[in-house]
Amino acid sequence: MPDIMTNFLLNTTGPVPHERFLLKTNKSVPYPKSRNTTLPPSDYNNTRIMLDVEGELQYWKLDEDKKWSLQWMAPRDKCSVSNACGNSGSCNLNNMFACRCLPGFKPTSPESWRNGSFSDGCSRSSDVCGKNITFLRLKMMRVGQEDNKYEVENETKCREDCLNKCHCQAYSFVRGGHKREREPINQCLIWTDALKDLQEEYSDGVPDLFVRADTELKAKSCEPCGINVIPYPLSNGSDCGDPMYSSFYCDNSRGKLSFMTQNGTYNVTTIDQDKRTFVIQDNDVDHCNSSTRGQLREFNLSFPFKMNAFKPRCDTVAGNFGSNISSQGLVEIVIGWEPPPEPVCTSSADCEDWPNSTCKNVTGIGQMRCHCNSNFRWDSMALKCVQDVDGHSGGSSRKKKPLSLIVGVTIASVIVLSSIFLYTCILMRKKAKRRGN
Repeated sequence: MPDIMTNFLLNTTGPVPHERFLLKTNKSVPYPKSRNTTLPPSDYNNTRIMLDVEGELQYWKLDEDKKWSLQWMAPRDKCSVSNACGNSGSCNLNNMFACRCLPGFKPTSPESWRNGSFSDGCSRSSDVCGKNITFLRLKMMRVGQEDNKYEVENETKCREDCLNKCHCQAYSFVRGGHKREREPINQCLIWTDALKDLQEEYSDGVPDLFVRADTELKAKSCEPCGINVIPYPLSNGSDCGDPMYSSFYCDNSRGKLSFMTQNGTYNVTTIDQDKRTFVIQDNDVDHCNSSTRGQLREFNLSFPFKMNAFKPRCDTVAGNFGSNISSQGLVEIVIGWEPPPEPVCTSSADCEDWPNSTCKNVTGIGQMRCHCNSNFRWDSMALKCVQDVDGHSGGSSRKKKPLSLIVGVTIASVIVLSSIFLYTCILMRKKAKRRGN
């Protein structure tokens, strides 16, 4: 910021909200570079530039009513911070929990991630050169500067170049526009280093980003919707998931996943397969009115879905680094789903993805399912047929228990025999000494 006096004043009693460091200025203060305008000159006694305790730079002005008003701030939002979610972490302004890892990645430091510190970013869950390599098409995704850019014939060539290089993390294909006196130039953008400055729902004008990932989907899992992985039994189509869980819709043009209820359609922000929960979002500002604050929102959810938690956020404050004006009245609802029964089938071919099962109707209600064969039973948590031995799942448990028992008895026997042998030796030595005397 040009022409700013270097003296810092610690204001703890002044009219400006919160305790912050202030910078005095007697010059006009420009907006960030993205805006080609400047604020009008004013007396420095009526203006303040403040550095927030969380690193946000703010410009305040005293209006005619002698009240301080915030004119601008930088960064403008939490996603504007350089690499806000760390490497391979994606930032979304519309989510209460701003950061999440790309599909095929996991938090490098899970504990820090749970505490809201995302600087460590995300790491790949498997080898980048694995056997199940695919490219996830992410729309409206901002990403940092590419590492390589060159002219290419078509998108297929760009994709092949990235696929044939293990260090290629992602690519984008930019189709050339029509130019005078020459053919349009297509460009291939390659990222070989870690992906940085990722932001979802950024702009319709950015090219699609194809991220390299090893995402071997489990049987009958749906294809990812943007950055959202849709695990079995959740379903957003007739060819994946379980029909009983078919309450999702994917907007492929934007890569947005929605959950449909009798109350309406809601944006899905995250899905946790391990906990069998997902989070939907509601922007109804009425939740933050004094008359309704703290009340539990009712949803007409039927089996297999249930509401686990209700998380309203009504503490948006202008100028707070972690806040977002558009999130005022934001409510997030955590919804869980019950473990699924055996998969639905119409023929034996449908049960090929479920080993040790056969397609048959044992309920008598006309619905066919992949029922487990004899000596196997359906494990709804593991989503597979497991061997049933004496009423216990898992064929290896019976083998492991006798082996551990044998080892334990053997060790105990050795200890007992050693103690008896040692005691006998001591006793014989004592007797020998008595005879000698």
